[in-house]
Amino acid sequence: MTAPFRLTTTTRLVLAALRDTDKPVWGFEICRRTGLKSGTIYPILGRLAEHGWVESWDETDPHPGRPPRRFYQLTERGRPEHPTGQTLPSTASGLEDELRHLVRRALATAGLAQAEAARQVGISTKHLHMMLSGGSALSLQRAEQLLALCGQKLALHLKEAT
Repeated sequence: MTAPFRLTTTTRLVLAALRDTDKPVWGFEICRRTGLKSGTIYPILGRLAEHGWVESWDETDPHPGRPPRRFYQLTERGRPEHPTGQTLPSTASGLEDELRHLVRRALATAGLAQAEAARQVGISTKHLHMMLSGGSALSLQRAEQLLALCGQKLALHLKEAT
């Protein structure tokens, strides 16, 4: 039996992305759903597989012109009904909605206009508006940048939530 592991925020995001669908998903799709980079999700998927929470297999009929995808799916042990002792977000999009609310509130509290925040993080005002309204993905990294502009840390908010 493998040693227990911590369910970090990024691990919980990967689990939520897998739980959001009944179909197997491939690594790039998990990256897209979570906003995390492949260098973050693949080690997490490996740990989850070691603990029996995720199963994986290679695509049997790859599309011409690209290598076969590796599919991932939660096992019964990795399902939300399995007692973990830790709260998981109900969906990856649910956590993203919480991040949007947190960033909007932090910007308002700091008196920082979206246009100025966008300029400081190097994106367009329209893109920031789309991220904060749900029209575009808000990654953990971008949320951390925006909160830092307001003198806040995402890690502190996440500790309060758990």
